[in-house]
Amino acid sequence: LAEKARPELAVLDIVLPDINGVEVCRRIKADPDLAATFVLMVSGKLTSSEDQADGLESGADGYIPHPVDERELLACVHSLLRVKRAEEVERRMALFAKLNPAPVFRFDQSGTIVASNPATEKLITLQSGTSESVKSLLSIVEDIDLALLIRNGDILTREAKIGDRHFQFVIRGVPESNMGHAYGADITERKRTEEALRE
Repeated sequence: LAEKARPELAVLDIVLPDINGVEVCRRIKADPDLAATFVLMVSGKLTSSEDQADGLESGADGYIPHPVDERELLACVHSLLRVKRAEEVERRMALFAKLNPAPVFRFDQSGTIVASNPATEKLITLQSGTSESVKSLLSIVEDIDLALLIRNGDILTREAKIGDRHFQFVIRGVPESNMGHAYGADITERKRTEEALRE
């Protein structure tokens, strides 16, 4: 069933008529097409801490013993889906940054750069030689409360000159991952054209 549906999350009982739920979980996690599926195990019979550890060690992302309140089950499902979606955002961001020739980086609420691509590393070298802070790399965000930007999911566009190059940055708060993302584009040629037209 999971192979056809490819669910984001599977709620799986441990005690099944023809196979153990732990084994089903292992098979889901071993299948490259299904490995990203979150598995929430539930059981009314196997509720000891040892049983729960077995379930989690098989790859389950959560384990709830029965009886479980419907509201608690739904809250757990929603929580796991939030985690899954945040992980997906992070995975896509990492791939995008790796493949992008323009500067791309992530920063935390304090403004510390926590991940960056090679183009960002070049900018850091141009700017100051070393930098771990968004605000020291991009003075254009000195007046911005980065923690608030992240919490609100705000999006800003700013231009900055770094070395002899001009860049336009889109700075975005991502509340799901509690991070900010910055995407840069080299607009040096556009700036030179604008200056030539003014002369």
